[in-house]
Amino acid sequence: MKTFYQARLHRHLTQMAKYFRYVFNDHFVLVSFILFGGAAYYYAQAVKTLSSADWWGPFLVFGLMFLALFAGKLVTLAEAADEIFLLPKEGEMRSYFSRAYLYSMIFPLILLALVMGALMPLLVACGAARFQDFFWFVLMLWGLKSAEMAVQVKELDLNVRCIGRRISLNRALWLIFALVIIWIGFKIAPLAGALFGVAAGVAFTRTTFANAKFRLDWEKMVAVEAQRQQRIFHFIALFTDVPGIQGRVRRRRYLDPLLRKVPQRHENTYFYLMVHTFSRTTSYSGLYLRFLIFGTFFLFFVNQLYLSLFIAFLFLYLLGFQLLPLAQEYRSMILTQLYPLPKDASEAAVKKLLWILLSIVGIFYSAAVLGRNGVSGILFAGAAAGFVVLFNLFYVPYRLKKADS
Repeated sequence: MKTFYQARLHRHLTQMAKYFRYVFNDHFVLVSFILFGGAAYYYAQAVKTLSSADWWGPFLVFGLMFLALFAGKLVTLAEAADEIFLLPKEGEMRSYFSRAYLYSMIFPLILLALVMGALMPLLVACGAARFQDFFWFVLMLWGLKSAEMAVQVKELDLNVRCIGRRISLNRALWLIFALVIIWIGFKIAPLAGALFGVAAGVAFTRTTFANAKFRLDWEKMVAVEAQRQQRIFHFIALFTDVPGIQGRVRRRRYLDPLLRKVPQRHENTYFYLMVHTFSRTTSYSGLYLRFLIFGTFFLFFVNQLYLSLFIAFLFLYLLGFQLLPLAQEYRSMILTQLYPLPKDASEAAVKKLLWILLSIVGIFYSAAVLGRNGVSGILFAGAAAGFVVLFNLFYVPYRLKKADS
């Protein structure tokens, strides 16, 4: 089964390499470099203002370290057909999961080291640690993450015991151990936290893979892996079209009073359909809310006008680019082709919807900058409005025409 997992992993990495060559292009690298440089500069300036009297620093690092442990999911590469064709091999799946476990730990180990490296200046500035403690903190987080990854494997067992409906007993124990061990690393000694963290990782891993009565929950494994891959596809979709991306549809009755205000007229057919698709499909509405909330939050803490404009233009462009596929949602349906509508009705509808949605985001972004920077926020609002206008007048028709060709 190890060879089988390696074959699947090779196929998966080949597919990801095909997509990520569109993601990590020159533009993405340049934008990432600018954003990282700006964030690092402001972070360095903020750290210089801290002292041992700032008691909230260690608490902030404590919370960020704990949250960082949830980054990284078990990469099982399970497929829907496995429920049937791999069922006779259930007794040999332990070697499959051991390979999946090792591969899944690569990304979290790198990420945790980077996170700890970023947090160390804050800890040192607040007098809560020394730079020499970096290695012990990283070792502690690695041990706790290995334990958390073992819990993810264990939660695919049909025999797993649960507390209530949502959390397993193993998950609850891990949460307690993680909080206590991080506290030990802070309050007693980083070396002690590292030793306890490694011990927890060894204990949880051995308990998981030494279980002789492991009965695999095939449906859950397939569903969890599908969700993991969809998150990756949603990120890639920010840069290129992804055929494998899917979205869930939710009823959302609380939006009915707002949706009823959309006129149900003949010439408004496509707009009516697109509004309902946007509001009830998680791939669109979820993306929109993330850009709205995180962009507003991020811009509130930036006090440089040009950097704020760059971030806002980038977010508005990425959001508008991701909402453009709404124009293609109904073109393959036979009823919309038979319905007597002008050929440009779909383009007019998506432009109208983008006007509304991007304008709302621009208003929130402008309010955040205005609340932070005062008068310069007025200039920001004018520039954001100009960007929305240019995006709808020139870029949207260009992209739609390119999609039709």
